[in-house]
Amino acid sequence: EVKDNSNDMALQPAKQLKTCMIHSSEYTLALHHGMHFIHKDRDLLLSSLLVSCNLLGNSSISSALSAIPPSLATKQNMSAFHTVDYLNQLECYSSSQNQFETKISTETFKRDAGRLYGLEDDCSLPESHQGRCNLWRYCQYVAGASITAAYLLMKDDCWDIAINWGGGRHHAFASSASGFCFVNDTVLSIQHLVASSCARVLYLDIDIHHSDAVQEAFYDNCQVLTVSFHRSAPGFFPTDSRSSFSDRGVGAGFGYNVNIPLPQGLSDSDFLHVYKSALESFVETFQPNYIVLAVGADGLAHDPLVTTVDGGWHLTSKGIASCVEATVDAVHRSSTMKCLLLGGGGYSDVNAARTFVACTAAACGCSDVLPTIISSQDTFILRYSPDYSLHTNSAAATMSCTIRSSNKYQEEFSKAIEVIQTASDFIQFKQKYNTLEEIQKQDIAW
Repeated sequence: EVKDNSNDMALQPAKQLKTCMIHSSEYTLALHHGMHFIHKDRDLLLSSLLVSCNLLGNSSISSALSAIPPSLATKQNMSAFHTVDYLNQLECYSSSQNQFETKISTETFKRDAGRLYGLEDDCSLPESHQGRCNLWRYCQYVAGASITAAYLLMKDDCWDIAINWGGGRHHAFASSASGFCFVNDTVLSIQHLVASSCARVLYLDIDIHHSDAVQEAFYDNCQVLTVSFHRSAPGFFPTDSRSSFSDRGVGAGFGYNVNIPLPQGLSDSDFLHVYKSALESFVETFQPNYIVLAVGADGLAHDPLVTTVDGGWHLTSKGIASCVEATVDAVHRSSTMKCLLLGGGGYSDVNAARTFVACTAAACGCSDVLPTIISSQDTFILRYSPDYSLHTNSAAATMSCTIRSSNKYQEEFSKAIEVIQTASDFIQFKQKYNTLEEIQKQDIAW
């Protein structure tokens, strides 16, 4: 007789989640040198704040968090998604090249290849040889860090959550750079999870910009459910992406691509409501083995890049961290699911650092013991004056009340909830009728 232990299992306490962060001083410097042109001191500020808040270091307040250095990605690793021709343009070669040949190739490149590979405007290559080398090393590090994180999650019972705040470069396409993104570590890590274990991956992206390149990479794939929460408006980057409700995937991937455009002035409470609705619905219907969450900090109120184009969202660091907390709770309730947390945009370096620290604490389950005021021992303490608060302020929440009471806001918000339910129902339908012939027999319009 086989004994049913299901009730005993249900009564057992939930396991302690094991969390690792891909982090080292060398990686931090690589991020700083590679992205300083747009992120300013974000990576240095974050690294220092993680230590001064005792999330990393000998006096860590979270015994569940371990720092693990990344492995460098090779060109072969990156070619799992990116074309070799594109990677050849990024790679930094020896400075011993003939100076005349280098000059000619640089001038030719600027005239032709820059446009061909997207290496212009917001993704222009550095002028100096050292700058080129710094950028290539950055690409190796950021891709390697996310691949390292994916590998660690795949090791049985080693880690439940892996964090790479330097990652989440979701605009880089297979053969072109875009939107400050040169290499798509997000796609590379998901490919690693899917190809190595035939797993199902739920990709959630809460950066304010549409995750266009990740969407394109898995648009015909039913193993990856891509869900993008973003702002969509005339002139808002990326302007030519398929970011509407109706862009749902093709072929086997139809129904496994979900776009959720959200209105200007979005508040913490409304955003968390939409996010949790999607998270709970898709975890139940899609039953993923892994959740990959890209956490952009450019949805914060007053983000300096976003507000030059659009009013953006009015989120706070606590609001964004609440999405991470909800995701970790879902992992905690599951016996098999794991989670990869990646970074993204965020163009106020001090506020992005604050946000990723809050998200780290949420991932470790120690938000309640974080200080409210940044320690005077922090290397960059003066950057947080005058209030030295660990969290971003919510002044914009009051300012956006008028926006949120408008008919336009309410319509867009209601549509987002409707789309989540429709997409969830359709995925459940496809899981039941998993062949085209079976689906065509059903007289249901989606």
